[in-house]
Amino acid sequence: MRPYTALLALFGFIFPHVSVYPSDSAPMTSSYGPLLLTVTSKTVVGTFFDGRGEPGVSGVPPFTCIFMLSGRIEGSSAQIVTWTPGDKALIPGELVLGNGEVSITLRDNQAGCEMAGDDMVSAPWTGSFVTTNPSWIGVDMVAADRAILRPIPTNSTRQGRYLIRFDPVVILERQMEWVKVGYLAGERTMKGWLRRSELMPVDHPPGSRISSGSVH
Repeated sequence: MRPYTALLALFGFIFPHVSVYPSDSAPMTSSYGPLLLTVTSKTVVGTFFDGRGEPGVSGVPPFTCIFMLSGRIEGSSAQIVTWTPGDKALIPGELVLGNGEVSITLRDNQAGCEMAGDDMVSAPWTGSFVTTNPSWIGVDMVAADRAILRPIPTNSTRQGRYLIRFDPVVILERQMEWVKVGYLAGERTMKGWLRRSELMPVDHPPGSRISSGSVH
């Protein structure tokens, strides 16, 4: 549990999800545990954050599997590329969605994923539907080392709730240089405004290179 999560209720900034199990096999924007996806009729964008071991003072486990993904949906599957923020190497793979489950198979494992228990090469990683919300319009990750969640989109110096680098978020609204995000903390969502510059680029890095090998 993140150090501040247990304190959120004291400030009244936690909100319940809308949790609806998929009624059919159509791909949908959802949380699948460590995987967050935004799905449209043609594209899928996602973040993956999983960890193993007791979190340190920073709130991050010692072994982590962290990457972003994007691809084009065809039916219930997508050919995707994945990348670790800050690394220009793109690893291709396949994502399959349907019946409340998702699977990912990659050509190579992202750095750290095997240590975190998330091998996606020898067998597909699979996850089950957790929750969805019609207000989600995208997903992203925090780029700043420490990003204060503001109650309104202003440059106030107000201290309080914050997110740290690589925290995955859902996008709720965009206003010029500001983005309203939600951080999923168990059954609740912590909401606030961040600057666009405090988030990762959603598209893969320019000058990226595709790794060699084949997807099983």
